[in-house]
Amino acid sequence: MLKPIKVFQLLTVVLLLFIMSRVVMASTTNKTSGIVTDKETGDVLPEANVILEGTNLSAATNLNGQYFILNMPLGVYTIKAGFIGYQTISVVQFRVNIDLATTVDFQLPSEALEVDMVVIVGPPDDSKRRRYNHAGCQIRCC
Repeated sequence: MLKPIKVFQLLTVVLLLFIMSRVVMASTTNKTSGIVTDKETGDVLPEANVILEGTNLSAATNLNGQYFILNMPLGVYTIKAGFIGYQTISVVQFRVNIDLATTVDFQLPSEALEVDMVVIVGPPDDSKRRRYNHAGCQIRCC
């Protein structure tokens, strides 16, 4: 039978091993943050998407253009940022190190969007048309 002192020592060793394993696991993740802005004007881009390729990790920028990606596994990745009306920018060979907070800022150049012609078709009968006036604008619809 084990003496109470031996049981206490054994429990202490098991507890220390458990705590040390949690510390080691916690130190294998990282945090990346930054700001996404318009390259020409410097304006922040709220709700831009930042994606860490090869993982399921991503973030959307807040109203100040800031993003945060937490608990990133160690490794080398490509991180990219995109926003509608802007070119997507990628940072390749982005290295995630142990216990290191990294800042990656993106300056996205604007990109012209091309759309096809939009044709709105309505009935030719003028008796079914209604007019709407709002703030000096005239809208005719069917």
